[in-house]
Amino acid sequence: MKRLTCALLLFVAMPLFAATDAWWDAYQRGTTAVNARNYRAAADALQQALASNPNEGINIRTGNLLVTYVPHFWLGIAKFNLGDPDGALREWRMSEEQGAIAKTEYYARLKDWVARAQTEKQRIADNAASGPKKSAGDAISRAVLAQAAAAGAGGDRTDSYVAGLRKLQEANAQFRKAGADVDAYRGAEQIAQQASALFSTAADQAKKEKAARAAAAAAIPPKPRETAIVVPMSTPATTTTAPPPTPSPAPVVTAKPAPAQAQAPSQTSGDIQSEAEVEANVAVQQYRRHIGDAVAAARTPLQHRLLQIETREGETLRRQLAAATNDAEFQRIARAAAAREQALTKRLAELMPAPPPAPAAVAATTPASSPAATPAPALTSAPTATHASAPTATPELRDAFRAYAAGDLASSETLLTNLLAQHATAEAYLLRGIARYTRAMLSRTPDALLAQATADFRAALTQNAALRLDTNAFSPKLVSFFDRVRTGR
Repeated sequence: MKRLTCALLLFVAMPLFAATDAWWDAYQRGTTAVNARNYRAAADALQQALASNPNEGINIRTGNLLVTYVPHFWLGIAKFNLGDPDGALREWRMSEEQGAIAKTEYYARLKDWVARAQTEKQRIADNAASGPKKSAGDAISRAVLAQAAAAGAGGDRTDSYVAGLRKLQEANAQFRKAGADVDAYRGAEQIAQQASALFSTAADQAKKEKAARAAAAAAIPPKPRETAIVVPMSTPATTTTAPPPTPSPAPVVTAKPAPAQAQAPSQTSGDIQSEAEVEANVAVQQYRRHIGDAVAAARTPLQHRLLQIETREGETLRRQLAAATNDAEFQRIARAAAAREQALTKRLAELMPAPPPAPAAVAATTPASSPAATPAPALTSAPTATHASAPTATPELRDAFRAYAAGDLASSETLLTNLLAQHATAEAYLLRGIARYTRAMLSRTPDALLAQATADFRAALTQNAALRLDTNAFSPKLVSFFDRVRTGR
């Protein structure tokens, strides 16, 4: 009877032991799957374990064993490798809040996994924001171009222009502080688009007003021009001689055309500009035209910010010129415009990519008496690549360099490719390598272009091993890249 009772008790207790061990079996399957990198199966098994026993702990009895039970830690690893860093961080936070893992050897690993998940979240956020960031930057660039076009059309006095300028400043401010915020970049893009629309409206309004003024002026018939009648001094005046007995006073002869002669200069004096005023007008117009050309060729945010400042300075000089009344003021404005233009040229040269060596040979071999062949100021100061003997640059090579210096890298590369198909020279290979390297630095996928630049540099060095790039003239990255190709590192 006693044996029967013990057997009955064991039979009743067996389901209890099985129910107690179910969470442990699922936990073991989950940890084994994590170590085998079968993360989907691991996540399913660990979630089953948590459904049966959600509390972590150490020295938990299961059957005859005392075990460490930290399913949130292992589930976090599985979720991280399944591409869910947010879910992984939630699991690890719950594990740390329960406190059991802090007393195990897994705690240091948990901290490492948390750092990895946070880094991955930042990377995902940056990748997600890269597209909107580029779109916002392009929209701001288009707004800057629209601003320059509106100012050139004379629309900078309209309400639309002022509102567009405020919108552009707001878009720039939001773009700078957006960080990895996708919504902020999209908001900056929308604001920049609104600024572009306002600038376009200002330009159209200015063109319509200009056309209306021209039509009104054409509709008014010209006034007949008064002709000054000058009485010659040699014309004898008519006099009447009275008889001697009865003398009478001589009649007064009035020359009516004489006032017309005196009046003529006063009618045209207001239309005559002094030499100082003409020079000031030319200097300001040349400065503002330089700004407009630079805006069209700008490629980087630093160039756009510089040109925004210069646009405001140009508008200030234009207003001062309109308000000037004497030669001293005109001369001061002309000097200021010339100084601003010289400073702008220097600053743009500093912000432009390092030019290739071809123009140096052009400058050295082009006669100074040929104005058509004289390079622009930005080209004459271009850095040179030193080599054993600098041959005379061909017209095609000069054209390719001008395209490169203007920022048209694709046209420069096409011209150089055509030139190399006809006649392969070290200078052409070197210039094409520099153009391709510059394109690679501006590209989001630079590997293919860097490989092409490397091939061009090697071809140039094969023809002329003495080629070098001046470290004081070219960018350090370009010089370092060329030296690595040259030395074979």
